[in-house]
Amino acid sequence: QYPEVDTDLKNDADGIFTIDEGSFVKSEADTLWNNTDQTLSVVWLREIVSLPDGWNDPQICDKVTCWGPATETKTITLAPGEGGVFYVQASHLEIPGDAHVRISVWAEGDSTALNTSADFYLKAYDATSASIEDVEEAQISLFPNPVRNQMNVRFEEVNQVRTVEIYNLIGQKVEEFVLPLGRTDYVIPMGDLQEGIYFASFLNADGVQVSTRKFSKVN
Repeated sequence: QYPEVDTDLKNDADGIFTIDEGSFVKSEADTLWNNTDQTLSVVWLREIVSLPDGWNDPQICDKVTCWGPATETKTITLAPGEGGVFYVQASHLEIPGDAHVRISVWAEGDSTALNTSADFYLKAYDATSASIEDVEEAQISLFPNPVRNQMNVRFEEVNQVRTVEIYNLIGQKVEEFVLPLGRTDYVIPMGDLQEGIYFASFLNADGVQVSTRKFSKVN
C-alpha cells in the first residue's frame, strides 16, 4: 500500500564508526524516509548481534531521543516527506572491542508496506595500541572551540582528508565541505550553523571516516 516508501538505510559492514569523547562509541547515522502522502507509524526493534563482555547494552537513538540501554523497541511517527534518523551508541567502559547491532523497522499494522533492517557497527580501541585511526586522530587540530563564524582545521602532515561532514547531536548531517588535497591549513565557514554542539567527521578520498572532532557553535 505504500510503494513510495524509500529507505537509505545502509547495511555497511566496513566498520565505519564515530568515537565520541569519554567512554561512549557512536555508530554512523542512517535515515529512514517516508516519501508517501500518509503519516506512518514505524516500529523499530533492536537486535544485539555481538557485544564485548563488560559493555553496557547499546542505546538506540531515533528522531525522538536516545533511549536507555533497556529499551529494545519503540514506535515513531513519520509525517509525509519526513526522514527519521537512527544511530547506535554504547558505553564501552574503556574495554576495547567491536559491537554489531541490527535495527529492524516496519510500518505498524502492515509489515509488508515497510519491512527492512540496517546493521550498525561500533569499535573501541585499546588506548595503548597504535592504529591508523589513532595516528590520524592525533594529526588533526580544530580551533577555536567554541567556534563563531569560521573554523580552522590544521593537519600536522599534508592532508589526505577529502571531506568534512558536520553532524548535530541527533545524527543529522547539516553541512558538508570538500577540501582540496595537499595542504595543511584550511578555513571552513560556520556562520550558518545554529548555536549548539556538533561533530566534525573527517573522511578520506575513499569515503572512509578517519577521525571526528566535537565542537561547540556560538553566535
